[in-house]
Amino acid sequence: MQASLNKMVDFLDQSKTQFVIPIYQRNYGWSETQCRQLLRDIKTIALNDTLPSHFVGSIVFIHDSLYANTTAKKILTIIDGQQRLTTITLLLLSLAHKLEKIDPDKAEEIIENNVVNKRFEEKEKLKPILRDNNALIYLIQNDFSKKFQEQRSKIIENYLFFKTQIDDDEIDLVLKGVNKLFFVEI
Repeated sequence: MQASLNKMVDFLDQSKTQFVIPIYQRNYGWSETQCRQLLRDIKTIALNDTLPSHFVGSIVFIHDSLYANTTAKKILTIIDGQQRLTTITLLLLSLAHKLEKIDPDKAEEIIENNVVNKRFEEKEKLKPILRDNNALIYLIQNDFSKKFQEQRSKIIENYLFFKTQIDDDEIDLVLKGVNKLFFVEI
């Protein structure tokens, strides 16, 4: 077992990587209160230049595959930390969607670096369990003219929370804070 300190955005930025939540894990379940606290923490650390980083816990994963060749996808099965990883993904996705009208290039950069693997059939970097995965794919597609057909989803609720709680003039501040998030990778 190896442990190391890692920046959350660098972890998500790994190319050719998919973060898989195994079926024995519980559904994504962060409450609005937890999302509100995370967002408050992110804004606070972004405003404080004397704080170089903010620790958000640990992520435990198993390498399910190794690069067999240069086109292979690396699979990391997330054993612990799915709630944090999913929440940060939803936050970044909501920021990217807000940025599409303001700065489309920056929006595309966030999506391509942190949310999708552009060259793979299964594009999403994070692959939650089935019901949550369907909600995440729905959000990534960014076509809200169609209603999400499944039951209530914390994935969609928390995405909408972030999208409504972050003003356009706060996007850079929140991105600055997200860039200060660190975790222990095990």
